[in-house]
Amino acid sequence: MKIVTGYTGTPHITSNDQQAFNQGIFGTGNSVLGVGQKFDATLNTATTITIEDGEGVMQGVHFRIETGETETVTISPGTSGYNRIDLICARYTKEPGTGAENVELVVVEGTPSTGAAAEPAYNTGEILSGDTPVDFPIWKVTLAGLTPTLTQMFNGGYGANGIVDLIYPVGSIYMSVIDVYPGTLFGGTWERWGVG
Repeated sequence: MKIVTGYTGTPHITSNDQQAFNQGIFGTGNSVLGVGQKFDATLNTATTITIEDGEGVMQGVHFRIETGETETVTISPGTSGYNRIDLICARYTKEPGTGAENVELVVVEGTPSTGAAAEPAYNTGEILSGDTPVDFPIWKVTLAGLTPTLTQMFNGGYGANGIVDLIYPVGSIYMSVIDVYPGTLFGGTWERWGVG
């Protein structure tokens, strides 16, 4: 047994402690939180894309582009007569010698095709089990010849309201012995069902 949020006399909290805690809150998958610009993307040119600020959780690993900041990624140019799909991913890495962890934006480039393009393979695995690198696809870039288009790869912003929507989807019944309107606690619009 290990105490995490308590004083032990020596430094004892690890990144794995925080990652495991985050998994308990957000699950073991990948999420974009419902704050900031949620990693909104803009095509600047046919090869450069700006990613806005946001907060993400990848298997418990919290990463972010700070509020008001942006990052720019560059893709290879398209080729006339060919189609290609690239993925813009948040990539988690852990150095084997030092244990230093990092998350950065990378482009996983697809293979050009004269027919329908296929999404490229990306790195999967379990971060808490030691797998590295691991990718979280955020945007898909589809190139039809020289023209790129963007498609979001994550489902909206996941935050406190998203958690409530998961627990109490529309049509659910919330029961309590205290006289407090659920919208005060959870947000949203609630309708009284039954009395007493």
